[in-house]
Amino acid sequence: MPSRPSSDDRRRLAKLKALCRQWTEKNTRGQYEGLQTQACADMQRFAQQTNQAAPGVTIRQAPSQPRSATRSDRIAIYVEECERFGYGSIRYRECRADEKERLRRQCRKLTSQLDVVQAETNQYTRARKRAWCGAYSRYQVVK
Repeated sequence: MPSRPSSDDRRRLAKLKALCRQWTEKNTRGQYEGLQTQACADMQRFAQQTNQAAPGVTIRQAPSQPRSATRSDRIAIYVEECERFGYGSIRYRECRADEKERLRRQCRKLTSQLDVVQAETNQYTRARKRAWCGAYSRYQVVK
């Protein structure tokens, strides 16, 4: 017969559930996917280890406002997460630093192009610049 979880275990699971919910709520565009996945996996693992029912996290999202799609909505940036290397390894850190540099170069290139492009392509170039520079600013290098 499995032992009953202590009150400390129940409190810790409640904190892990709150952390999972927090990252799930913040992850509106996939920008915190890794943090959300890790927090929810930690919650599930701890619940299993302490013989507690794993709580589900339900997020109610406000209905989205209909709007027309623009070219900037379709801009997708591939960002190398370097998952093929062990987290924190030298190769992992080098890969992350190289990717950060690639994103920085593309952001700077698009920023300088904004000065010379024609007016009709300017809006698209601005959208590309926002996408690349946003990816660059969000990308974290592990030290």
